[in-house]
Amino acid sequence: MPRTYLFSILLVFLATLLSITPDIYRLIIAPANTTFPLIHNYSEDYFGYLQYMHQGLEGRWLITSRFTPEKFIPYFVYTFYSLLGHISRITHITLPWMYFLSRIIFSITLSFCILLIISKLFSKYKLIIAILFVLFATGFWTIASQSLALVPSTHLLPVYQFLSYWSHFDPIARTTYIPHHLLSTTLGLLSIYFLVSALEENNIKKGVLAGLLGLISGFIFYSTMINILGGITIGIIIIIFRNKNTSLFSFIFYLLIYFLLSSLSIIYLYFLSHTTFPWTLYDDLKQRFYFPVSFPEYILALGPTFLLTLIGLKEILKEKKLLTKFLLGWAIFPFFGFFFLLPIFPKYGNMMFLEATSYIPLGILAVYGINQLKIIIKNRKICISLLTILFLYFLPPLTSSLQKEITMFPPYIYNLYIPTDILKGIDWLDKNSPPEAVVLSGGYFGNVIPAFSHNKVVYGHKDATYQASLKHEEMLIFFSQNDIPKAKEILLKYRVSYIFYSLDTDPPKDEFIKSLNLQKIYENSKVKIFKI
Repeated sequence: MPRTYLFSILLVFLATLLSITPDIYRLIIAPANTTFPLIHNYSEDYFGYLQYMHQGLEGRWLITSRFTPEKFIPYFVYTFYSLLGHISRITHITLPWMYFLSRIIFSITLSFCILLIISKLFSKYKLIIAILFVLFATGFWTIASQSLALVPSTHLLPVYQFLSYWSHFDPIARTTYIPHHLLSTTLGLLSIYFLVSALEENNIKKGVLAGLLGLISGFIFYSTMINILGGITIGIIIIIFRNKNTSLFSFIFYLLIYFLLSSLSIIYLYFLSHTTFPWTLYDDLKQRFYFPVSFPEYILALGPTFLLTLIGLKEILKEKKLLTKFLLGWAIFPFFGFFFLLPIFPKYGNMMFLEATSYIPLGILAVYGINQLKIIIKNRKICISLLTILFLYFLPPLTSSLQKEITMFPPYIYNLYIPTDILKGIDWLDKNSPPEAVVLSGGYFGNVIPAFSHNKVVYGHKDATYQASLKHEEMLIFFSQNDIPKAKEILLKYRVSYIFYSLDTDPPKDEFIKSLNLQKIYENSKVKIFKI
């Protein structure tokens, strides 16, 4: 194996190791008699993914939300997680570890796919520079106050990175990000690779394969293919304007195959959002999770690789390879989305443009900027010095990001480092209750119970609980234990079979329990379970 590829592979494993270091640290510091279930990113969403996996663990392919007591029609969606659940059942790997391993596996797979794309454009030292940019490049940053940097005062350097609240702009978190995002991006990149091959070789099989990969990528995570399809459209426009003698009809057949196949999954998910809960929440969530992004802030978040891409733009446009135009379109499309499409279609929000993984095309295209600087400066030592300074510039935000990730989940929070006895109580429910029997619990463990059992809850993840505000209010009324008629009404209304008292509820009052005629069926130091 050439040393260039060997070194690049070592960089991939280094980036992956850095990204999972916070997870390893949390496992080590977990207090006695607690379990850290490898929570990643946003804890409520994490347990949501685990509850989909648990449905797969039970042998299901069609899934629904168990964070709500109502019976909604299950659909063929989030199949990636039900598949992981099936694999967990076969391999006897627990759901948290299966999720964690999938983050590692698909992170490495994505990085190797990026190397494949880079190898189509560069070799030797340019290939290494490109993979370094993709893996470790950060946005621009400033030294900020503790409150602005959103990092503890114990951090060596309170670095503020623009838009780093979104994991794709965090140089540590993005490497082993949410696994279905990683796999979707991998398949999306492969679809570009085979589309380019089909166009260059006039190969129908590769054209169909590209479309099928795009279809699967979009089904796993729709934002990936929206950004890629938008980017390819811009790339085609660039090709036409740069090569006016080029006839689009010479490869329109392959483009039609690609766009038709790739868009099928997006169309399916769009219609799914108009069927039943919780998928009908899609449009509402897009509007609610709107993150104001100004043009200057977005430029600063993209960082030095964006400037290098601008410097190399002339060479990129001169390049005859289709791949460079598609990558450039992919990098440009979020600008088009944020500042042109969003004002026209505000109801769709801007999350999909934040999910564009622009660091990939910009990291690759930045090498063209390095080429231009080399031509302008004409001094090899100065060029190497500037490149070294640039990578040193990335170190403070990388260090700050690593520290932020490590301190994200303090060990004293009981629904993150879960007491073993609470997990035992949930496991008892899983083994001793009918499938999808409804449990009324406090708000924190209502989010955990469906991840580790086959039970439904009255109130769980607020974005996957039907009429969440009402149920949250009723859950608080019930566990206040002051309104017995209302408590009886709640139990009957939601067909509740079990009451789960734990650290997120007040202890059960004897008078309240007797009035509701509840029977204690399980107890340990942290949990009391009553049956209706």
